[in-house]
Amino acid sequence: KNSVATLVFLAFVAILTIVLSSVHAVPTTPSDKPPEPPKTVQIEGIWESDLGVVYTVEKKVDIYLVRCTSGDIGVGRLNGNTFTFGFGGSVKAGLAVYHIEKTDKERKRVGEWTTVPGNGKWNEEILTKIKPLNKE
Repeated sequence: KNSVATLVFLAFVAILTIVLSSVHAVPTTPSDKPPEPPKTVQIEGIWESDLGVVYTVEKKVDIYLVRCTSGDIGVGRLNGNTFTFGFGGSVKAGLAVYHIEKTDKERKRVGEWTTVPGNGKWNEEILTKIKPLNKE
């Protein structure tokens, strides 16, 4: 029973993630200029958070599977340089929204996340890509 409820809940979180990432991605360019196509960003790999959590991000067709060392799993969407994913575990669920930035030396995801149950606030987090995903 618990596994069915968890799967239903994760499906709800996935739908919410897709809807919210679409809202954040509305272009605001003037109508006389065609919008520039989004740059392709490579986010598959192993990422480490400044909070000590390690994330594995793997692309599956059009979505991204996210696994965390905290035990949470999630599903996400990349839209331009914005990566949004819903996640859940045995006691909580949440939503994370990150902007991917590239510096001279590394790629970072800078963003916010929140959970239910939680403190009702958005929490800041910076993730740094530590290695590519080994797909062997």
